[in-house]
Amino acid sequence: MNILAKVIGLLMMIGLTAGATITWANVSTNGQVIVTVCPQGPPACQFSKIREAINFAANGAIIMIAPGTYMEQEDLTISKNLTLLGPEPQLVLLVTDRISIEEFAQVMISGLTIQGRIRVYEAQATLANVDVIGEINVNKVETEQPPKHSQLTLVSVYVLGKETLAALFIGPAAETIVSESELVSPGSDVVVVTQNAQLIMSHSLIRNTFYLGSGLWASGGAKVWLYDTQIESSVTVVAPDRRLGFPAGIVAAESSDLVLQRTKIFSTYHGVLVKNARLHMEASHVVAIGGWGVSLVIEPCGVRLPPAVEPSPQTFEGLVTGRQNEITGASDRGDVCPSELE
Repeated sequence: MNILAKVIGLLMMIGLTAGATITWANVSTNGQVIVTVCPQGPPACQFSKIREAINFAANGAIIMIAPGTYMEQEDLTISKNLTLLGPEPQLVLLVTDRISIEEFAQVMISGLTIQGRIRVYEAQATLANVDVIGEINVNKVETEQPPKHSQLTLVSVYVLGKETLAALFIGPAAETIVSESELVSPGSDVVVVTQNAQLIMSHSLIRNTFYLGSGLWASGGAKVWLYDTQIESSVTVVAPDRRLGFPAGIVAAESSDLVLQRTKIFSTYHGVLVKNARLHMEASHVVAIGGWGVSLVIEPCGVRLPPAVEPSPQTFEGLVTGRQNEITGASDRGDVCPSELE
């Protein structure tokens, strides 16, 4: 709430609207320097390119972005504390290969549409009232050296992942908070949480439209807490032999911990698949049209959920607990391996 209040207050103070005459100046507001960007450039504003404004801005500056389209095909790298403010996502389009937030920078972006990838690596980023066409990844492993802590906050954000990329990927040493947002992926898992990463999501929607993907994939000791959230996996199953595989609303694997509270899951096939993980559900509703509602995949079984590494059942077998849930599934075989796979 403090972040949103700050954004609204700044916009009212500066008077940035679609029809306003651009009269900004490089002035200090509460100790923060204002840098201005507009498509026509000087003298209407300081810069015509967002890249130029980022390079020019001092640490802690606010970059005000006027309505228009900004074609900046090369990567935009932000390695200092900055705030990028547009009026509304419908009024500002930034087209770039990638926005990279790194080197422990603290960055806030609000009020624009971004077409391209957003990378947060060893940094803190907040996106509020932003549309993203492309993936967001936090601490995606790039070297053999584990990344240091990153934090991502999404508030009122719409993300449409590309065909081969998850809409949101959360890697090691990353904490992510998502609220009042919608995440969609047409060609992969929508949200991936792995390698001891943490995700808290509330009042949001995850929508999967790909027959080989899941709404949420948690693995590698990830910790996930969903509440007042909905997952839709509305896909057409084209491969009957995938009864024990994809698609699914949620896949929890590899020692991950998942808590669902007041969460709704609708899937045209499996609802929740748990393999070598822990799941706790309260006051949640699962509807699985063609498969299991909630299933604990038990070893040994001959079933594989790629790309999960084969677990050791002697050290961790998985657990499903809950109360006050409503679960509906088409499969009547329960938590056992089909005889043909034993």
